[in-house]
Amino acid sequence: ISSWAAMICAIPPTIRSFTTTVTELIQAAEAMKGTEWVDPEDPTVIAENELLGAAAAIEAAAKKLEQLKPRAKPKQADESLNFEEQILEAAKSIAAATSALVKAASAAQ
Repeated sequence: ISSWAAMICAIPPTIRSFTTTVTELIQAAEAMKGTEWVDPEDPTVIAENELLGAAAAIEAAAKKLEQLKPRAKPKQADESLNFEEQILEAAKSIAAATSALVKAASAAQ
C-alpha cells in the first residue's frame, strides 16, 4: 500500500462522509448559481466593465461634440469659419469611430 492509500484508509469514516457531503454541497451550489453570476475579480469581467465605461464616456463626448458649433465671427473674406467647421466635423468623426470601436471590442468579448 502506498503512503497516499494508507493515509486515505486512516481517515475515519465519519470524516470521509463529511468531506463527501461538503463536496456534494459545493457542487449543488455551483449548479444552482446559474450563468448570470460572475466573479467580480475575473479579469474578463473587469475588462468588460472598463470597456463599457469607456464606451459610455466616448458616447457622451460624441454627443457633446455634436452640439458644438463654431463661434460666430464677423464675416471676413478669409475662410476661417469653414476651416473650423472642418475641424469640428473631423473631431465628431473621430469620436464616432472610437465609440464604434469600443462597442465592437465589448461585443467581441
